[in-house]
Amino acid sequence: MNAVVITTINEPLNVLDIVKKAHGEWLVIIVGDLKTPHDKCEKICKAVRGVYLSPEKQMTLGFTHASSIPWNCYDRKNLGYLFALREGADIIYSTDDDNYPIDDGWDEQVKLGKQTVEVVTSPSGWWNCLSLSDVKATPRGYPYWLIRDTPKYSFKKEVVDVAVQSGLWIGDPDVDAMTRIVLDPKVSSYQDREAALGKGTMCPYDSQNTFISREMLPAHMVWSGEGTSHPRFDDIYAGYVGQIIAQHHGKTIKFGKPLVIQNRNYHDLLKDLTLEMGGMGVMRVFFDVMNKLELKSQSVSENLREIVYKVCNTIPQIPKGLITQVDTWCYDLEKINK
Repeated sequence: MNAVVITTINEPLNVLDIVKKAHGEWLVIIVGDLKTPHDKCEKICKAVRGVYLSPEKQMTLGFTHASSIPWNCYDRKNLGYLFALREGADIIYSTDDDNYPIDDGWDEQVKLGKQTVEVVTSPSGWWNCLSLSDVKATPRGYPYWLIRDTPKYSFKKEVVDVAVQSGLWIGDPDVDAMTRIVLDPKVSSYQDREAALGKGTMCPYDSQNTFISREMLPAHMVWSGEGTSHPRFDDIYAGYVGQIIAQHHGKTIKFGKPLVIQNRNYHDLLKDLTLEMGGMGVMRVFFDVMNKLELKSQSVSENLREIVYKVCNTIPQIPKGLITQVDTWCYDLEKINK
């Protein structure tokens, strides 16, 4: 069984399209918040035989994590992840309410595990997934100090073990507010290829069109940013850590299909920029810490705990309250896996 996980304060009509265009069976899990139109979400879940986790329902699931994250924030999605794992999902499709699949049978393009694919490496340690597109832009979370550099990439076909498949976007790509204000990029096409990250090379990925294996989902707790200086980096931190831990376990991240059209919800771009500056401001020190950290555990969830403890105790801008969140996350994962 596979699962689609969305959290929203809107009516997620894209869920109907996701299910209609899927050839396999996907359990839809919609995670509500205080501002969510509950009746409309209940109706959609009934139509697709999904599950709506209302605020009241979330507090009766038995997850200690439910009380450690604030309301009115994107991080409620974590409860959908935990619920999907408890229901036995093998692949978790994390998406948002403004992303619509393009292809009928989109899920047949999802392939995790060992496979032969082009592997990309870069001397800078970073690859730009939007270099596959017809726009000159970088994804949200890409190091700002590299944006003006001329990248050098090498591609080689190899057998790799893919833990996460990050689909890309037609229309509005997921770029930072600064890029959107200056360039307002619109993607109309991509090269017909996929690329996986080579060892030591990274690329940001988000939670909008992302397929995560059951094994690696424990690394992808969305970092609560509500009330902090990094609210627009909550899923970006999850992506950074996801690939760091994946590489520790001999796995990698693949970018490409399936594509979605993002009919982006309204955003106040100046507000978004303000909310992104905190995360951008600590990126250098974050990766300095990561480069010096040697993960010791063979447990994915414990790897996450190692990282959170280290950054919380090293970077003042990362709130200490995140320690409670990762502890409750790991506790709930242990209960699920018993």
